[in-house]
Amino acid sequence: MDQMAGLLVFTPDRPGIYVLNDTSWLILELCDGRRRELILEQYAGIVGPVVPRDKAQEEFEAAVMTLEQMGLIQAAPQHPAAAGPGRR
Repeated sequence: MDQMAGLLVFTPDRPGIYVLNDTSWLILELCDGRRRELILEQYAGIVGPVVPRDKAQEEFEAAVMTLEQMGLIQAAPQHPAAAGPGRR
């Protein structure tokens, strides 16, 4: 039996169940309130051995947009120390 890689996520505030692919799952885990650029740097460092930097940035931006639309992350307030996406 084939197994699908990914993560099921339930959002109780806006009832829904989402399936995240490995990229979105990793980015969700990295979203801890740090600035977006720092999260991107960490993501690019993790996938760097197999994904070119420009491709990693495209994947990151697309996944963050999708996670925001799902209501799983939101941009942190624009304070100097914390201006990145964090988990809800």
